[in-house]
Parts: sequence; structure tokens; C-alpha cells
Amino acid sequence: MASAYVEYGQRAQPASSGVSAPNGAAIHGRCAKTEVLTISGSQATGTAVGAAGINYARVTTDTLCWVAVGSTPDTSISTATAASGARRIMLANTSIELALFAGQKVAVLSAP
Repeated sequence: MASAYVEYGQRAQPASSGVSAPNGAAIHGRCAKTEVLTISGSQATGTAVGAAGINYARVTTDTLCWVAVGSTPDTSISTATAASGARRIMLANTSIELALFAGQKVAVLSAP
């Protein structure tokens, strides 16, 4: 079964001196929650929302899919709205790190 693995956590702010994260990592801090979304022909929306302590999501997928973030994420749109960012394509076996603002969720949908 095709799946998207979502890790939610807190992205640490860069140091004022401009020092990068250890080993070139873009995200560091704590992982607050994880969930698995089933990717199919119907949109699957995560239950976790951006809030204090959760300001990013790392999505890893094992199949080609669309991903979107928003208060009402919509994986069918290619232009952002007030409720959803534009969808992004994810190739199989890849990851993407997405910023989350208060009340935002992650959604996935299979891509042709």
C-alpha cells in the first residue's frame, strides 16, 4: 500500500552568526509527532496541525504523489489560495520539508 510518512516537529532558528546546522542538516530540534497517510485516488489529510512546538513537517513517500499544506489543504490546485498552498509533486522515495503555520495540515493524493 502506498504511504506518506510525516514527521512533525520544531525547526530550530539559525544562529545570528549564520552558523549552519550540524552536518548540513536543514532541520533539527525535536520530533513531536509522526503519522502515516495512505496515498490513493482520494485525498488523505493528516490530523496533526501546526501549533506551538510544531512548525514543520517532513514528508517522505514511497510512491509518486501530490502534497499540499494549508488550513484546508487541497492537492488538486496548482495556484495557492487563502486556505491551501499550491500542490507540489513528490517522486517515489523522496522527502520534502515543509513549513507549517498555526492551524495548517498536510494532505497527499496519488499522482498519475
